Amino acid sequence: MEGARLGGFVHLLKCGGMSIRRLVPAHENLRWLVFRSDWERDHFDEHPEAASMVTFVEDLDDDARARLYPFTFVRNPWARVVSVWRMYEEEGRRTRFSRHRTFEELVDLVCDPALGCTRQPGHTRLRDWFQSAECIKSHVAPCAGEIRRWEAAGVQFAHIGRCETFARDWAVVRGALGIAAALPHENRTEHRHYSSYYRPETQAKIAALLAADIRAFDYRFEGP
Repeated sequence: MEGARLGGFVHLLKCGGMSIRRLVPAHENLRWLVFRSDWERDHFDEHPEAASMVTFVEDLDDDARARLYPFTFVRNPWARVVSVWRMYEEEGRRTRFSRHRTFEELVDLVCDPALGCTRQPGHTRLRDWFQSAECIKSHVAPCAGEIRRWEAAGVQFAHIGRCETFARDWAVVRGALGIAAALPHENRTEHRHYSSYYRPETQAKIAALLAADIRAFDYRFEGP
């Protein structure tokens, strides 16, 4: 689309991005961008709609690069962890993190400093990765750190939306890109207010784990 803004969506996990990803095939001015070096090892072949950020941006001419509109969404850290737990509890049949684990055990797992969040040599199949503790932890990787990594690679975000104001922020993005589509909420996990899942100890653990997000986006632990 000559002259139109070119949307580059960066999907931060458990931040409401599945709906946007589903729009990519139908909109030629919208791309889902990923880091080629990471996804070459992990998921890239399973997601042909994903464009390598490195090669995609490098291949743009000056005019197209000037029209690039990178955007992403972030989420309240404590709510994000609850969403991860609900997702794995509901899909316990396909992960080693079974339904018999508690929310407190999930918090301990993702806060374990010895546990990484990248695919390991033993994860020879995609299913092995989905069933791993490392995959669980990858769903709560700090958004601020991911954004800094993109910025270090030369991507300056035009808009960083929030899950808490998703409809309003998506309206800004689609207005900039000329996309008419409203978004259904994909992968919704129904649960009570996130604050009810926490005790003071677990609240503090997540505050420490995701302190960068709390500082960068001015998030607070709030009641219903």
